Amino acid sequence: MRRALSVIWFSIRAVYDELLVLAGIGGIWLAMSLLLPLGVLWLTRSLPVSVITILLNLGSFALMPPCTAAVFEVAVSIAREKRIEFGYFWQGFKAHWKTSYKIAGILFISGAVLVFNALFYLDHAQNTLFLVLGISVLWGLLFWLCVQIYLWPLGTQKEKRTMPMVQGVGLLTLAFPIFALVIMIAIALVTALSIVLPALLPLWMPFVAVLSSRAFESSSHQVDTLKKMWHERDVVETLPRNK
Repeated sequence: MRRALSVIWFSIRAVYDELLVLAGIGGIWLAMSLLLPLGVLWLTRSLPVSVITILLNLGSFALMPPCTAAVFEVAVSIAREKRIEFGYFWQGFKAHWKTSYKIAGILFISGAVLVFNALFYLDHAQNTLFLVLGISVLWGLLFWLCVQIYLWPLGTQKEKRTMPMVQGVGLLTLAFPIFALVIMIAIALVTALSIVLPALLPLWMPFVAVLSSRAFESSSHQVDTLKKMWHERDVVETLPRNK
């Protein structure tokens, strides 16, 4: 809990210190990822439903994954307490757009499967077995949400292979479940606050990105520390004892 609160406080201070740059970056993300799809939906609302209108609406989300990866490119630098510039956003956009679509595809497919299964099982909750399965899927959805804390920051690293990324963030989430849950609750609270106060929306994604990136750095450091302790303990145990 203490480590999670430290990460949250760091993120709040970091966003405040880089307020202008992050507000600008967050504004671009908001325009390209949310306002553009809403605008396309508004323009096509009066048109008959067809393959073209469906493709237009789906295509309007095409910029969301690379824009999200670009925000995380900036956030990772902040999490490592490095200097940032506005240009880092465009660098991240160009460098990680392929990886961003892989991550978005994984999250979309797995999320859709989990939601479909949860709705199906809970719709038949009068059956005890289906109720148990539905609750299990809900826990799976919670795990799916927590995994995203680490998945996007890892996507900006050198490792671009899909399965190692997914396995790594899954294990990291399982290693520190309470920590991930507290970070997820903080993200949920900030999301609710941004909905109530729309003026905060440009800072929503930058804050989530900084918080997630700092959480990733903190957990990675924690793993390295534990590995070092275990290694030193094993070395001591293999030393010959004086009689």
